[in-house]
Amino acid sequence: MAYMIVRQSGEKAGLQKKIYPHLLRHSCAIERLKQSGNPKALQIHLGHATPLITLRYLSTIGAEEALRIQQGVKFEL
Repeated sequence: MAYMIVRQSGEKAGLQKKIYPHLLRHSCAIERLKQSGNPKALQIHLGHATPLITLRYLSTIGAEEALRIQQGVKFEL
């Protein structure tokens, strides 16, 4: 049901690309990472097993912002 609502909303808005609920999850995660600069909190919020999965979102934001966020990350192996 949610899939159809999101998809139809995108079509009504005239978006060229199809959207889907998981895309909204990614968009929200990227925005939260930009605003908080805290990948560990985002990792917990999203339920990712490792910080590396969450840090993939860094590739979608600007280089300066990604570097600022990445410098604050402590990796636990």
